[in-house]
Amino acid sequence: MLVTYEEGGKVVTITGWRKWLIVAAAMVVVTVILTAVVALLFGIALTLAFVLLIAAPLVCALGLIAYAVRPMWCGTP
Repeated sequence: MLVTYEEGGKVVTITGWRKWLIVAAAMVVVTVILTAVVALLFGIALTLAFVLLIAAPLVCALGLIAYAVRPMWCGTP
């Protein structure tokens, strides 16, 4: 891996411990960003799982209960 940049029209190549320091810092930054993205996606997945596995069946069950007791509230058989 070659770390280069342009300064005053000249191409400067960074080597040695400075190169490794820059590469390590870049890896840390990329790791932090990817970890944040994975955490966000995991949170979205947990939210969808909650809605699909708990909230949706609960709404259906409450709807069935409301349908079953509706004649008592409306006064019709």
